Parts: sequence; structure tokens; C-alpha cells
Amino acid sequence: MEIECLSEVRKIERCMKDMPRYTSLMLHSSNWQSRLMAQIELEIDVIASKLSEHWKQIEEAANMLNDFITVDCRSRQTVPSPYHQDLQHLLSYLVVQIMKWYEMQNQMTYSAVITSMKPSFDVERSIARCKRNLQAIENNASKKSF
Repeated sequence: MEIECLSEVRKIERCMKDMPRYTSLMLHSSNWQSRLMAQIELEIDVIASKLSEHWKQIEEAANMLNDFITVDCRSRQTVPSPYHQDLQHLLSYLVVQIMKWYEMQNQMTYSAVITSMKPSFDVERSIARCKRNLQAIENNASKKSF
């Protein structure tokens, strides 16, 4: 009898370990709702902070790209024209996405689900061409260094 009881307790313990922590919190706390809300708010803040940091990096990259395009235009386009157009297309996309991010932040209302900011097909093609061009430049530079 004791062995069966102990076996049941162990099964319950395994189930408790597999349970999501929110469910566990609800089962073991009289004020679970307020604690759950506090936990969720804390996790949202952590995620928003990480997301904000990523957007700062994206903004820095957009600024560098803008500076590069500006310098390149002034120096009579050292970069081939199609590549230059791809860079401008990518920069336009980044600027629009950054503006959307700041608009969402200013409203201080985050959607329940933040829609993915997947680039359009044209932007994806521009990115792919930029990657190929950069890889070719890198390969040429490494060949020259030998």
C-alpha cells in the first residue's frame, strides 16, 4: 500500500515538473492571478527591452548604410549602379520599418502579436544581390592579398 502511494506521489511530482510554471503557480498560490500578471508583465518588459536593443542595432546599420550611399554618390559612384540601387532599396525598407517601430513605441500599445516585418519579395531579392556582390568583393580582396 505504501509503495503504491509513494509511486503515485512520484507520478504526481513528474507531472508537476512537466507542468508549465504558470499552471504550477495557479495550483500553489492563493493570489495566483496577480502573481501571474506580474510575471507576464516582467517577461513582456524583458522581451520589449531585447527587441528595442535589436532595433537600435538596425537603426545604426541603416545610418551606416545611409552614410555609405551618401559618400558613394558624392564620389561619383564607386559602386556599380545596380548594386547602388539595391542598397538604396534596402535602406528605404529599413527606414520604413524603423519608423513603424518608433510609432509603435510612441503609442505604447504593443499588439498582442507583433506582426512579422518580413521584407517584400523585391527587398529580399535586393538583399540576396547585395550579399552576392559583397561576397564577390570579399573573394576578390582575398585573392589580391595572396
